[in-house]
Amino acid sequence: MVPMLREGEPIGALGVARREPGRFSDAEVGLLKTFADQAVIAIENVRLFTELQASNRELRTALDTQTATSDILGVISRSQTDAQPVFETIVRNAVRLCGAIQGGVYRFDGELVHAVAHEGFTPQQLEGWRRNFPRAVNGPGTINLAIRTRTVVRIDDIEVDRSTMSPATLANLRARGSRSTLAVPMIRLGDVIGAIALAHGEVAAFSDAHVELLKTFADQAVIAIENVRLFTELQDKNRALTEAHAQVTEALEQQTATSEILRVISSSPTDAQPVFDTIVRSSDRLLGGLAGSLALRVGDEVHPVALTPTNPEGDAVLRRLYPMPIGEDGGHGEVVRLCRPLMITDTEAELTGRIREFARIRGFRSRLSVPLIRDGIAIGSLGVTRAAPGAFTNNQIALLQTFAEQAVIAIENVRLFKELQARTAELTRSVGELRALGDVSQALSSTLDVDAVLDTIVTRANDLIGADGCTIFEYDEASEQFHLRATRNLERRLVELARGTPLGKAEGILGRLANSREAVQVADITVGYRSPISDALIEEGYRSIVAVPLIRDDHLIGALTMNRKVPGEFPAETIELLQTFATQSALAIQNAFGFSERSRSRAASSRSPASTSPSSWPTCPTSCARR
Repeated sequence: MVPMLREGEPIGALGVARREPGRFSDAEVGLLKTFADQAVIAIENVRLFTELQASNRELRTALDTQTATSDILGVISRSQTDAQPVFETIVRNAVRLCGAIQGGVYRFDGELVHAVAHEGFTPQQLEGWRRNFPRAVNGPGTINLAIRTRTVVRIDDIEVDRSTMSPATLANLRARGSRSTLAVPMIRLGDVIGAIALAHGEVAAFSDAHVELLKTFADQAVIAIENVRLFTELQDKNRALTEAHAQVTEALEQQTATSEILRVISSSPTDAQPVFDTIVRSSDRLLGGLAGSLALRVGDEVHPVALTPTNPEGDAVLRRLYPMPIGEDGGHGEVVRLCRPLMITDTEAELTGRIREFARIRGFRSRLSVPLIRDGIAIGSLGVTRAAPGAFTNNQIALLQTFAEQAVIAIENVRLFKELQARTAELTRSVGELRALGDVSQALSSTLDVDAVLDTIVTRANDLIGADGCTIFEYDEASEQFHLRATRNLERRLVELARGTPLGKAEGILGRLANSREAVQVADITVGYRSPISDALIEEGYRSIVAVPLIRDDHLIGALTMNRKVPGEFPAETIELLQTFATQSALAIQNAFGFSERSRSRAASSRSPASTSPSSWPTCPTSCARR
């Protein structure tokens, strides 16, 4: 009998028996040990392969989710006036990714629940489903409950938990083959505006991950609804303005100005400044003004962002007057503080101090200012001045308020567009990372050649991050030195120098890493940094470097480094991604070592025990020899 050992721990035994008495020879004992090692290798390979399969499944799931989210965001960006395509895309992806049999999107108008999108229904089921809507929110059902309570409702088994549904609803679900349901509310600014619901044919089919995914889809549905609302409100305001003044020349000019502003808004999704400039010019022209100005609130001050110049002296005084505290009377600051229009019919009679002096130098005698209001809060002020004293008409006040509303819409559009850009960029980066890690996982599962896997890692890491060079070093604890194992993009001269120059524990960035066992970076290697190859790196144009450790069984076994030809610190997300690749590298080494160590053991068993001498990758260097 011989034990089956994995990392020094017994996991089983292998035995043989004979009918005759007598001892087994040393060679027979050694052969049986070899067979026991092979059994351990088989068990370990199965474990590693199972882990890789699970990791690949997780990567595929994450990639599917990211792809669906990107698809929905693309539909949102193309559907400015109609949220229906977004609802249909959301419910289709929700049913697919959650493995559901049916799904629906529902809108809530404050009293009734309306069905707006569906997936997975047969024609007969769809006819019966539509007959149930619209319906009162106070009735039974998971959808109504999610809307009323503003919380996620998950029913693991409709045959057990029947408290949320009527007999008719239960019968309907049974007829459609449902056993578990999930509903998530759609919430905007604290108000429930609808819900997304799914049905599954199995008991307890919806996991916490499904709940989080459906919450994300609900948030995206809210974004689509809000985009349509904002765009529709803008259209309604412009339509009302056109209808109210259709028969007068003034109305035509106002419509032309509004259309011009709308064109600028549509052509400047990332910059509101052209919109501000157009609004100020239009306000000044249509109100017969001397000059116009627009200021935005920043903390407790207002800062001018657009203005009509008058004379050099007056323009210089305006620049000295701002930024203006919101507590100061007579200007944009007072409008923002009071959050209401301010009309000054005669600056000489109604103003004092530096504001009146400013009016004199600037050359105006009357002024109208209106706040830029978003969610009930003044975020800025739009004003027009005239050279003569006098009051502004109600129509002129309304027109200036319309321009102020368009300025707010421009600001909001820029914010929403930038958020969408940032999220799309993040999704794109995530998909790239998942694909890169998927390539590494594929290499891990398809070969025990550690060099091939390490070459894949440095190639994908370097190309994904866009660095100027990537390397993997082996660390030998016995000699306390690093040895080059894999490179990407590194010049041949540097590769030869690194291979011929073992780097010690007390030298350069690898020395710092060996002592800290944490990621280390140097923002500029030309400033106070020295290593055996630093001069060569600088000559080749490299300026910054980062290194992350490769750890296995609490032992440092190497380092993954990345070089750039520009100075500066590496972003946190880059270091985090490198650490992921470092973990993959350690796994590749462990996988290859698990095979090669046992291969050496089998070979050693046929020779004298003294001939076994593990030394380097993929054989275990110093840490494994001690273990």
